[in-house]
Formats: sequence, structure tokens, C-alpha cells
Amino acid sequence: MTRPVLRVTGAGGTPYILGAPMHVYDDEVHLGTVTSVQVGPGGHEIAVGNFVASNLADLYRSRLVVLVVVEVVQFLIDNYPSVQTIGLTLSGHVEDSESERGGLAGVRSDLLRSIGAGNVTITPSPHGRLKAHFAVSGIWTYNPAACAALASVLDAERQAFGERKAADQTVRATMIHRLLARLLFRRR
Repeated sequence: MTRPVLRVTGAGGTPYILGAPMHVYDDEVHLGTVTSVQVGPGGHEIAVGNFVASNLADLYRSRLVVLVVVEVVQFLIDNYPSVQTIGLTLSGHVEDSESERGGLAGVRSDLLRSIGAGNVTITPSPHGRLKAHFAVSGIWTYNPAACAALASVLDAERQAFGERKAADQTVRATMIHRLLARLLFRRR
């Protein structure tokens, strides 16, 4: 297994304590916080949900949503060996058409299934101010098949993220080079 791409900490970058909100970072950029982390008796079962993004538009644009989910699950099983079951709830609102809401719910349920979660359900959640609010939930159970599925998705997402980051750095370097060339050419 490769080194984590994203970093999970407690508040203010402190070491994470099971049951506290999980702060997720890309290098020093705070991506968001998993605000609901409930630990069952004995620490064998954990329920996580309610990820609050620092900047939702940036998170979607950088295509980090899937990586955040799989890094959080991997972090929990790597750091808390007693964990046998992780309940995951992916929720959010969409203010577009019925078909787009169903599409996002479908993508989220496919994500949970792809990492080996079972009992995946899509549940509408009434919310007074929002047109559409729903939760997609599933239960990830520690077993060889679920671990293999998680590892496969995690490796693919880490590789894709590394490639996107390298491409972004190349674009930035090219832009800086062009800007410097223009500035130097103008001075002559």
C-alpha cells in the first residue's frame, strides 16, 4: 500500500483521536471536516458522515471527493485495528432536476459498492430550505474482499490524483515561464 496522499488530523493539525471530527488536508490545504464520527462500544463499529467541505466547488473541480472517502476509510482501518465495521453516510443537497439528483445518488452508491460496502441505501431526507436532500449510506465490513476492493479504488484514486497534480504543476510552470519570458522580452 502506498503512503496516504491526504492527511487526516484532529483540530488544528493535532493527532487524530477516534470519535473526534476528522480534518482532511491536501498538503497544507484544508479540504474539509468529517463532523460526525460515532464510535460504538468497544471501538469495533464506527459511523462516519457529514463531510463539510472547506470549498465545495474546489473539491469537485479537483475531483477529490472519492479520494477523501477512501482515504478516510483507509485511515480508520490502518490506525484503529479494532475497527471491524464502518458505517458511511454520504449526504448533500442538489438544487437541480430530479434526474441529476438521482445521478449523484447513483454515483455515490456506486462509490460505496466499489470499495466493498454492503447494505447501500439511498434515503430522501426532508430539509426545509433545500429542494433535494438525500443520504446514501452503506456498511463497510473488514474482510478480505472489502479490503481488496478498497485497496483497488484507493490505489487508482491516488494515482489519478498524482497525475492531476503533476499536470497542474506543469501548467503552472509553463505559465510562469511564459510570464517571465514576456517580462524579460519587454525590458529589452
